[in-house]
Amino acid sequence: MLLLAGGCATRQSSVETPATSIQTVEYFPFLVKGYEGTFPRKRMLVLPAVDTRPSDERGAELNGHPAIGVIENQDSQIVERLYGPSMGGLVQGALVHAANEAGMSATAGTLPLQAALSARNADYVAVAGVLHAWVIKRRRPDTPQGEMWAATALVALDVAIYKPPFSIAFWQGTITAAYDDPPPALNGAIGDQTELYDQPGQVLSVALTRAAAGGFIRDDLRTLVRQDTMKVR
Repeated sequence: MLLLAGGCATRQSSVETPATSIQTVEYFPFLVKGYEGTFPRKRMLVLPAVDTRPSDERGAELNGHPAIGVIENQDSQIVERLYGPSMGGLVQGALVHAANEAGMSATAGTLPLQAALSARNADYVAVAGVLHAWVIKRRRPDTPQGEMWAATALVALDVAIYKPPFSIAFWQGTITAAYDDPPPALNGAIGDQTELYDQPGQVLSVALTRAAAGGFIRDDLRTLVRQDTMKVR
């Protein structure tokens, strides 16, 4: 009986311990439309982003992979914890892609900010703070067709763009992007409630792509860059 009780206790514990998975999160090229080629082809150096998310998002890492979200059951209990790539390189790469799509000539750099400004090897130096990067996937009430799920992702970036050699930001703004999967139906119509993406990391990828491109959609930044005739010396 003691052995049986011990076995039951082990199974109970394993059920209550959330599973873990490492998700792929990436920038989706040309997902955001309407801003391609709208910037002058000036050189931009993008530095690694700084993960400044609140502690409840950052949590503990899994073998060097930061927390990026959770999967919950119908009782809002966490059944799986999600981890992803380093925020520094992930967001840096996303901003490089977005800047190039906007028409600029962007590359990734590794120098500290002050050293990058002193080097004067680019027209602009950009760096982002990651305020939020989180996805929650929840199981909804089942239907005759089977299990139903929904996911919500939020990414918020504080982006600062500098003009070498000046250490005061040439432009700074907070860009927030969210994405729901499945997307809400338009005009109150009953839409298809089937998920577009299988993995929550893909849902976070959409929000990341929208946030990275969001700065280059801003008219104030575009106007500043177009009117900037000062050459880096």
